[in-house]
Amino acid sequence: MLLAPMVLLLGSFCAGRAERGEPSKRKSAPMPWFVLGFVAMMLLNSLGVIPEPEKAHLVQATTFLLTIALAAMGLETDVLKLRAKGWKPLLVGAGSWLFISASSLVLVELVYS
Repeated sequence: MLLAPMVLLLGSFCAGRAERGEPSKRKSAPMPWFVLGFVAMMLLNSLGVIPEPEKAHLVQATTFLLTIALAAMGLETDVLKLRAKGWKPLLVGAGSWLFISASSLVLVELVYS
């Protein structure tokens, strides 16, 4: 839900760093094309353009494609390179996992209680 705003915010932050002379190769905020696709599909769905029978197929396709994308990311992970980086990336990943798990649990409890 917050992917597009977060990408825009981080892109603007990186562009701002480049303008202040800090090391960065980009001068303008980057915009990945897939974010525009997410926003377009959200708008189409909100406007009711997509018929209900097709939504079921799109949900299945989305689940499949997301699974493939996550598997591809995992298959690209080089454990030896990760290990060479030390404990900091592992701690950041563990902290992120704990934060997302805890906030998800809190939100589920708030919605369903």
